[in-house]
Amino acid sequence: MKLQNVFLSAILLTGSSLSASVITYEATLNGPSESPANDSPATGFALVTVNDLANTMHVQVTFSGLLGTTTASHIHTRTPAPGTGTAGVATTTPTFAGFPLGVTSGSFDNTLDLTLASSYNPAFVTATGGTIAGAEAALLAGRDGTPAELAEILLSYGPAWVLVKGGHAEGAPTDRLFGADGTVREFTADRSDNRHSHGTGCTLASAIASRLGLGDDVPSAVMAAKEYITGAVAAGFPLGAGIGPTDHLWRLRPHL
Repeated sequence: MKLQNVFLSAILLTGSSLSASVITYEATLNGPSESPANDSPATGFALVTVNDLANTMHVQVTFSGLLGTTTASHIHTRTPAPGTGTAGVATTTPTFAGFPLGVTSGSFDNTLDLTLASSYNPAFVTATGGTIAGAEAALLAGRDGTPAELAEILLSYGPAWVLVKGGHAEGAPTDRLFGADGTVREFTADRSDNRHSHGTGCTLASAIASRLGLGDDVPSAVMAAKEYITGAVAAGFPLGAGIGPTDHLWRLRPHL
């Protein structure tokens, strides 16, 4: 089963406010829709819901009537021509975790965190620049490319601003802000070696929204939010057995 749709995301800023989009895609799964088409009597339906602020992709699938049994399930990136041809696998390989295998019918319901390497095919990450942020932008824009090329695609959908994060890239973490008016700004900070960085994307987006609410223009809001998230990552702390959260109160702790 394949979902060959164009997905769109990044942090999108419309006008002077932060825009969180929930984008829903539907796919009918059957033999004639495959590439190449086949005469399988199986039928199915997929619903994929993307939240471009929470950086999640909710995948729901039902299927029945397969002549053989399931062996894998994943999502391919965009085909060169819409509705025809094949493309490489973008998501987890060989199959989504928890997808029912060895059966002729079943269902699947799971949410992928698009900020995690485990949500992607390693080859897709490599092909899109070697970073998770680049892979997410390429998956949701429907193609790979440089931050500027991906931002251009996303801007064509109507937002006034696109922020392409660079925290997963090698070297200093550099975020790039692109405006529909041609403005391009880069925001770089020192990289922290603290592994407790869960929630960086949501924290950054919330900080931008907060600064916009205080009256900042978009570049100023992003600059202030970049400074805030840099400190929050550096002060991240362990919680439980996994990677701990960023510290939202890092500026206040010396006074507590």
